[in-house]
Amino acid sequence: TPSTDSADTKTTTVDSTTKNALSTLKSKSGSLSSATDKLTTTGSDSLFTKKDITDDTGTVTNDYDRDAIYSAVNSFAKSYNDTIDAAADSSNSTAKSIASNMSSMTDTMKNALSKVGVSIGSDGTMSVDEDKLKAADVKSVKALFNGQSSYAAQIGKYASQMTAASTNALTSLMGSTYSGSG
Repeated sequence: TPSTDSADTKTTTVDSTTKNALSTLKSKSGSLSSATDKLTTTGSDSLFTKKDITDDTGTVTNDYDRDAIYSAVNSFAKSYNDTIDAAADSSNSTAKSIASNMSSMTDTMKNALSKVGVSIGSDGTMSVDEDKLKAADVKSVKALFNGQSSYAAQIGKYASQMTAASTNALTSLMGSTYSGSG
């Protein structure tokens, strides 16, 4: 039998596990970017701008919407955990490196986060104590989560890098599905 040139006849099969892992990573890191954007927004749209809040009795006070702040921080924590997990499940070395940087930064900020009710477990997962966060000094929470120099903004930059890395890897993977003859 004549030998065949594998470059011409070989059809590359996309490893569905790799593709799914990269797609999940892209989605999760995109969600983390969105959660970060919500926290880091400054100006009149900031979660850290005092607003008129009406309580259960109908009393209106001008204060921070602690429920909205808690919800945004909790969403950030969930998205952070999901992104770290997705990076661990990925075979992409760039994503793993970025996740390692995120984890290192979070570990560095562990004590400051703990003071506002955000704890980091021994497995690196982030959790939020609703009561402690809502009772925390808003200036401390704002320093960690609001503005372009905050911890959250730095995590957001890593999330954007991870989204780009997973997008590039997916593009490369999908681009390799064609043979030499198209």
